[in-house]
Amino acid sequence: MMTESIADCTRCPAHLTRKNIVIQRDGEKPVTLFVGEAPGAMEDKLGQPFVGPSGKLLDEEISRIGIPPEHYAITNAVKCRPVTKKGYNRAPTPEEIEHCRPFLQRQLDAMKPKVIVAVGRVAERALKNMGIGSIYVLHPAAVLRSPELKATMQQQMDKVKKAYHTAIAPAERKATIWWWW
Repeated sequence: MMTESIADCTRCPAHLTRKNIVIQRDGEKPVTLFVGEAPGAMEDKLGQPFVGPSGKLLDEEISRIGIPPEHYAITNAVKCRPVTKKGYNRAPTPEEIEHCRPFLQRQLDAMKPKVIVAVGRVAERALKNMGIGSIYVLHPAAVLRSPELKATMQQQMDKVKKAYHTAIAPAERKATIWWWW
């Protein structure tokens, strides 16, 4: 299991200040995987990604576009909270992203999601550097700071909805039996 293989990670300095390694939330075999940048303070405390205000907004958007909980998972490119010297959240460095790359790759290999969503530019860059295509959506923190961006995020999430429905369409067709007499 991923938790056991990463539990003793000391690849980068972020391990010195972490409370928890934050791996993923929700489904083990999701159709859609949302990848953020790194845990924040609340995520570090609770050990799950996107559980603070940004997570609430992301959950609302996922619900709005109709993806059921068993069809998605949420993770981050970096598994430990990167902090400033004063203890504030900061964006992960390219080195921290690279140190966590094998863990994210293992998640992708195990889950085999059909749709990958980059939540924010840092996640988009991390996935691109791994050679993985994704659908970009604004990070919910950006929308919380600038509410006028909500419509943009909703348009981006509508693209996720379309990709999700395209990905599950063959399974839906198999589940529907038509009888013609």
